[in-house]
Order: sequence, then structure tokens, then C-alpha cells
Amino acid sequence: MEIELYRDLEAYHGWAMGKVLDRCRILERSALTTEMPLGPGSLLATLQHMATAERVWLARWRHQPFTGIPSSPDSLERLESLFAACAAERAGWFESDPDIFSTKIQYKDLTGGSNEQRLGDLVVHVFNHAVHHRAQVVHFLKRYGQTFPGGVDYIFFRIAKPTILLRAEVAAGCRQWGLEVCPLRQVVSVDVGGGPMEFRLSESLIQLSVHGTLHRAQITNMIRACGKIPAALDFVVWLRQSTPSNETNN
Repeated sequence: MEIELYRDLEAYHGWAMGKVLDRCRILERSALTTEMPLGPGSLLATLQHMATAERVWLARWRHQPFTGIPSSPDSLERLESLFAACAAERAGWFESDPDIFSTKIQYKDLTGGSNEQRLGDLVVHVFNHAVHHRAQVVHFLKRYGQTFPGGVDYIFFRIAKPTILLRAEVAAGCRQWGLEVCPLRQVVSVDVGGGPMEFRLSESLIQLSVHGTLHRAQITNMIRACGKIPAALDFVVWLRQSTPSNETNN
């Protein structure tokens, strides 16, 4: 995993969390704590689960003990500070060693099983996990009349924070001159009714992944509503199942 991808995912995560937390601030505390058969049980509990997961994984990566997060956070502001502190600590650590993502991390999961994966893969899991539970947060917010124009998908982050430097015809001209243009910087142009928009190919690939996670979260919620137990779909579950050395530890 390259440092550029981490920076992109971190920036998207911060933008999307800012969006949902802004809407959460509008709600009364009773709305934040009302129990529903969705995710961890309430809007506040879902946010707490997300904050706890980020802290747990950061502790695992750094081989540090997890000090815990209060089971009943005092306020939404307390959770916001936890998200911000974890993001700052994570960024400071990664930026100090951009090559760290290839490091193998050994850790024990919640069942006590031993696992080992590349740090870069585990970082992807943490951000993918956040997408899943943000979908639940958005669902809670919709029940209280709070919606988002477009949504909090990665592609909307890229509309708000564009990075396109070369139009398609400019990139083609560069190639005619023999200049190297990275394939993952090719431009994808789409028009959904409001005029053409352009994105890097790499950004559209991230969008496909994030979009799939969001809607799988919705399907999982529907399965629960039918009284069934959905399968575990976290990225780290796939990592464990696809790593030969971990086959006996699950």
C-alpha cells in the first residue's frame, strides 16, 4: 500500500465523518441514544463502535495495550475528539515512515486466534469498516430527517475535493510525445444529467469498492430485519480466510 493511497483514504474518511457528525450535532440526545434493530443498536453506540475499532487497530499495529473507551461516552463531542485524536496519531505514525505499510503485523483477534497480515491491508480494512458503519449512521440520520445531497460516497468526496490535473485529450497528447502517463491517472468522464464530470481512473475504482461496501451494509441490515444472522463481511475476515497461515486460527 503506497502512502498516497493511505492519504487519500484518510482524507475521504475525515471528510465523510465530518459530514455525518455535523448532522448528528443537530439531533437531541434522545435521538442519539434511541435503540433500534440496526448495527450496534443506537446512533451513538454505532459511532462509539467505530471509534473503538480505530483505536483497537492502531494499538494492535503499534503492539501497544488497548486502554479502552468508556462504554457510555459522555457526549457526541467526546466521540468527535476520539476520532480526531486517533486520526492525528495514525497520520503522524504513518508519515514518519512511508514504507511501513509492507510490514507484517501479528495480532490476536477477539476470539484469541493468532493472525498475521500486511499493515497496508489492515489499514484498508479499517477504512472499509468505517464505510460499512457510516452507512448505518446515515440510515439512523434518515429516520430523523437528516439526509445528504448525493451522499457520502467517495465519488462525492472527489467532486468536493477534485484532483484532476490533465484532461483526457491532454493526456493523449502527452503520450503522442512519448511522455509516460500513469494508467491509473487516466480520466473517466461521466454525465448523470447535470453535465460531464471527470475523475481519475484510480478514484473511480475506489468508488466502486466503497459503494459496494455501503450497499452490502444495507443488505446486512435487511437480513437482520428478517430475523436472520448475516455473514461477516469485513475486509479483515476475507484477509484471514485467504491467508494460508491463518487457516487453522479461525
